[in-house]
Amino acid sequence: MLCCVDLQGLERCFKFMPRRSINYATAGALAGAPIPQGPFLFDLLADPDEAYDTSDRYPEDMRRLQRAHEAAVAAMRADPFGGRAAR
Repeated sequence: MLCCVDLQGLERCFKFMPRRSINYATAGALAGAPIPQGPFLFDLLADPDEAYDTSDRYPEDMRRLQRAHEAAVAAMRADPFGGRAAR
């Protein structure tokens, strides 16, 4: 989920990534145990490589985007075809 905002004349473009499990492989194993990580908030203008989580610097934006993401997921679960009939 993306959101661009203007903070005191400094534009920010945030990307929210929800909590998810990531599998890590090791040299001796094909797949490791899933490790839950996130949620994350990236400032795409300052960090286009998405290397640094900025959720602690912008907690209000993090909460706002997390609520918007949860609402979008709930809407998709309630109406998975977006008002169109299943084929």
